Amino acid sequence: MKTTDKYLFQALDNYPFWLEGTIESLDYAFSYDDKNTMVLCLYGRIQAEQLMNYEEAKSYFQLALAINIHALEVYPYYLKTLILNEDYEEARKLIDFA
Repeated sequence: MKTTDKYLFQALDNYPFWLEGTIESLDYAFSYDDKNTMVLCLYGRIQAEQLMNYEEAKSYFQLALAINIHALEVYPYYLKTLILNEDYEEARKLIDFA
């Protein structure tokens, strides 16, 4: 198992109950692999679900999809963020594409 995966599993296990531990584990995972789509997706989820910072969340999701357009774990959370941010046209385009 890669070190990135270890920290990613810790972050997923901590989220959403222990946000400090989640962020710490994500930061470690990101330092080992800054192109990991699961790490970027969880960063985006935290921005959207906990901080209601939808624009920042969108940038994390877009970065993850730019790295791997087949990162299926990103699409549901990205779509939910678009809807919460009332970006309905962009959400429709994402649904059509996905």
